[in-house]
Amino acid sequence: MKPILGLFMYPSPRQAALLIALVLKRAAKTRARVSEKTVKLICRRVMLRDAFLSELRQWLEDFGVLLVRLERGGFALLAVSALEGAPPILAKDHIAKERKALKAGELDEQAVLVELGLADDSEEESD
Repeated sequence: MKPILGLFMYPSPRQAALLIALVLKRAAKTRARVSEKTVKLICRRVMLRDAFLSELRQWLEDFGVLLVRLERGGFALLAVSALEGAPPILAKDHIAKERKALKAGELDEQAVLVELGLADDSEEESD
């Protein structure tokens, strides 16, 4: 980066996405974890704002890489090409009952949240 009046310019989300995609490629991996610190280092940011991350994700997707924030911290990188051979799943085989309930306006969202492990059985629905 070239300094402008003694300051360094931040890389654009596109430039940062190029470098992150390059890290994954040069590591010869189709999936990997990177720390938030590493992403900040590449992006030359002290804070990773949501707007920046959104644009970064869009560029990475254009370059064939998915970026997902992990619960335990950091990010997962996944080459989209790694999913090419993934087996297909059909909604009719797995959520036929829920699709019917949704159509009737009777989807039990709480039951779905419980099954996904995102809520407890004991939690009451809040509207």
